[in-house]
Amino acid sequence: MTPEDAQAASSPDPSNGVRPEEQAFSLNLINQDIFIHEEIRRIDTVVGLSCTMSNLEKNCRDSQRLARFMKPNSFEEVPKFETVDEFQDYFKISILERRVTFDQCLFISKNYAEKRAQLADNIQNLTDDLWSKVPELNKRLDYANYVNFLITYTEMFHWIGTVMETEYQNGIHSFIPCQLIDIFHDYFETVQKAHNNGIADISNFSFLLYIRDRIVDALRDHFSIVTPMRQKKKIVEPPQEISDRYNPFDYEWLSGTVVSGKYHFPFMKFLAIDRMQQLELSYYRAVIVASKRKEELGFLKNLRIPFPQSADNANLLDKALQTNETKLRQDFCRILKILKKERGLDKTRAVLYIQKMEQFNELCGVVRNKKKSTMDQITHCEPFNIKPKLRFIAVMASIDALLLVIQRVYALFVDKEKGIYGECVPESVLLTAAQLLKITTVERCRNDDMDKEISGKLEVLRVKVHNAVKNFYIKKESINHGVFVEPDHDEAALKKIRFELTISENEFPPIVMHHASRMLWHLRQQKKELKRLNKEIHFAKAAELLWPKIDGVMFQLNKVPGICAFVSNFDDHVDREKVKEVIAASELDWMNPEPEFRAGVEIINGIHHIMDKYRGVPHCVEIRATLEAEFHAEMHFQRINGQTYKQLAAQFSQILIQEIDLTNSRIRYQTKMQTAYLAHRIARMMAGTYMDYVCNNMKNPPSRCRVRTPTPIPEDDLPEDTAEGSEEGRESEETGSETGSDYATDEGPNVGRRRVRRNVELESDDDDEDEEEDEEEEDGVERQFDPEEAARVAFLLNTFSMNGNVIFVENEGDVEDDRVPDDVIDNFIRNVRRVHMEPDMSAPYLNIPLD
Repeated sequence: MTPEDAQAASSPDPSNGVRPEEQAFSLNLINQDIFIHEEIRRIDTVVGLSCTMSNLEKNCRDSQRLARFMKPNSFEEVPKFETVDEFQDYFKISILERRVTFDQCLFISKNYAEKRAQLADNIQNLTDDLWSKVPELNKRLDYANYVNFLITYTEMFHWIGTVMETEYQNGIHSFIPCQLIDIFHDYFETVQKAHNNGIADISNFSFLLYIRDRIVDALRDHFSIVTPMRQKKKIVEPPQEISDRYNPFDYEWLSGTVVSGKYHFPFMKFLAIDRMQQLELSYYRAVIVASKRKEELGFLKNLRIPFPQSADNANLLDKALQTNETKLRQDFCRILKILKKERGLDKTRAVLYIQKMEQFNELCGVVRNKKKSTMDQITHCEPFNIKPKLRFIAVMASIDALLLVIQRVYALFVDKEKGIYGECVPESVLLTAAQLLKITTVERCRNDDMDKEISGKLEVLRVKVHNAVKNFYIKKESINHGVFVEPDHDEAALKKIRFELTISENEFPPIVMHHASRMLWHLRQQKKELKRLNKEIHFAKAAELLWPKIDGVMFQLNKVPGICAFVSNFDDHVDREKVKEVIAASELDWMNPEPEFRAGVEIINGIHHIMDKYRGVPHCVEIRATLEAEFHAEMHFQRINGQTYKQLAAQFSQILIQEIDLTNSRIRYQTKMQTAYLAHRIARMMAGTYMDYVCNNMKNPPSRCRVRTPTPIPEDDLPEDTAEGSEEGRESEETGSETGSDYATDEGPNVGRRRVRRNVELESDDDDEDEEEDEEEEDGVERQFDPEEAARVAFLLNTFSMNGNVIFVENEGDVEDDRVPDDVIDNFIRNVRRVHMEPDMSAPYLNIPLD
């Protein structure tokens, strides 16, 4: 039957009750089918004419393959249709089949296998030339980033070729969509230009995301259409692809490729917000499970230190991100350990989902950090260390390419009702990638040939990713698509959401503006999901008291069968008024910062208040020792969350130094003062505030060895310029609204729990007035002698004095003030051999107080 006969026989008759739009749709399908059929016939004619006697033997095999494609089963017989829907379904499948058949014919007739082989040789020439170059000192960072770009491109090209060869078992002649080969081929010219310049910019990496998307489209068509065609099974039309899928790793990876320049900081801000919010999502999901199980979370959460709004250094912000990320991940691991402590509970679907999702997030972060740290080392390393580091970056880039593919396939769905849900990346992929990261080091990349163990594990990872992609499209895609109801299109509400750091689309380069909007969309969806999960936490806690007694109906964290979505059935069975009360309570809780946020903000505010009041910044060397002394005075040898006073002092010294660097405080405060005394003031405030947080929020807090009392500040002990600075500080405190704040924002009240302000009012107005009166009274009182403080200072001087002289304090008359004697300072300076401008705060030789 010809296409004309099929059109005449299958055209719906309007007189039979068929709507005009259905008739138009059906005719459109028929026209597409006829077009494809005619193209196949045209290709068949061209190939037949090209098979002359001179090349008959060469093209014989391809002609035989084309002959099989020319006779699809759909042309043999057109079935009878009882309804318009059956007719439309038939033609949809028919068009899908013939589109694939047409592409396969084109692949053979235009010899795309040879085109692919030639491109592979060209790429190999570029990669071989990578290791022969030793870039100049000022070009090393850009060249390392170019290696990252080229290997990612190369890995994508070779991986899709290997996958198709495995599926078709036909070597280089295995079918790959012609459009995909054309994309790789056409873009190679750009890759070659980047190779000649030794630089890859953001537009190059952006286009790799486009190539990745075409790879995923090819895989989807293959496993959804071609595989059942080859197995002679019934073809089911794949569900329509949803454009708004949740895949934040795309933009984490893209942000990580910007390693310098004016756009480095905006991309780093996105990374900081995204990484912390993703961790919070995992933590909130774990809290929901713990709330349902009535698990008691007996651990003390780490402090959350907010990022300053005035930060402008990407590298310093990256260090602060790593610190905050480590602390929050510690809290997540603690709650996960609680959920898995009972036998059998670690096998539940929800816990496994939470664990795997966070494992993938951590895996992506580790790869990015390893690449970034290696690129930073290349800038100043010895020439013989450059090639091993470049090869190490190449291995990380190969892992990135595979992660980009699989996370796009397993991208989560964003439903208006269910929030963010979907399938997590299989454990086999996560485990193999983690093992590969563990064995890959710079030392093992010194040889020209890749280490056999690394090469073998990388090949295993490629196979695991292939199998995971195949499993998703064959078994899981239809399930997840089937429960999707409605996307979230409330753009007005999303744009009102604000973040811890101010970020906008205009900060990003115009060439990737289309990515910038998607980046902010992901951040807003994360924030919205956090608020929804906070509501689910309250549902899980309230279910114990409010759940009605209904036979056979139990409270469920996930009411959607077949998928893992944290959407409960609480509001389906509980009285509406009670549900509204619980939602109102969750809204109120969302607006109030959690204790660890309040304490973190209070510490940061206190640091800047003291530095602003006395117009000075403590020295790096003084900070660690002073904090150790203060924490020892507060807790002696007790432990908090398993940490000693020395470990806490190291952590808080890192917080203080990072805050000083991020806010450029050393540049801001030019006036010099007694930095030892300033360090003592800040250290006492930090230790006291933290101990207040511990005692108020820990289940079994340690006993405080010193009661926190405000310490008067004698102006006689300070230089004249410092006293003037103190007066200026009081004036600035009284007119705080005029000075501006690193953490203040101009956002409305609906930002939510993660909104932080530098000048958060932690007490009532009456309490503030009382504190101001107390400070005024204390300023007018002569400083009282503190025997404990004097003994502590004497102990420090006895321990660290260079000449070994022992200084004892018998009574108040032996000490004029708490300043360090000049001879001790001079003796210390004479014994200084070297000053390191960026000290490692964990080094023991830095554990020396100047006072």
